[in-house]
Amino acid sequence: MRKFTVSVLSMLCLFAGLAISAGTAVAQSPNLRPSVSLTPESLFFNVSPGHSATAPAVLTNNSGLTLNISNIEIDSTCSSPSNCGAQFHVVSHGCGSSLKNGARCTINVEFDPTSELETAHANLKVTFGDESLQHTEKVALTGVSRQ
Repeated sequence: MRKFTVSVLSMLCLFAGLAISAGTAVAQSPNLRPSVSLTPESLFFNVSPGHSATAPAVLTNNSGLTLNISNIEIDSTCSSPSNCGAQFHVVSHGCGSSLKNGARCTINVEFDPTSELETAHANLKVTFGDESLQHTEKVALTGVSRQ
């Protein structure tokens, strides 16, 4: 009878997300947030007037799921026209519409200032998911144009 009780207890613990070790149940909290990263955390561009620069950001998916990418964009809040993020552009990416578990893709961002002595701020924003799981990753962008 004792062996049957331990087996039932083991099965109940497995269903409840618990691990059993030497007769004790230990809670294991599941990771509910997908393990997705967009690196680096920020990109800084410093260019001479009339020139542009491109830098990569890498999106990595270790969530255990295939992620549907809904949008890759430059997201900016402009406090004045002179520092608006319109000088940033996503020039290419190899992400496609979905990213499999364990995969990564590179997103190339360009800073193309419209005048000299200008500093611009924006975010590279990647949104993925479906109705049941929405998530966004961002990279802070700063661009400076001066001689």
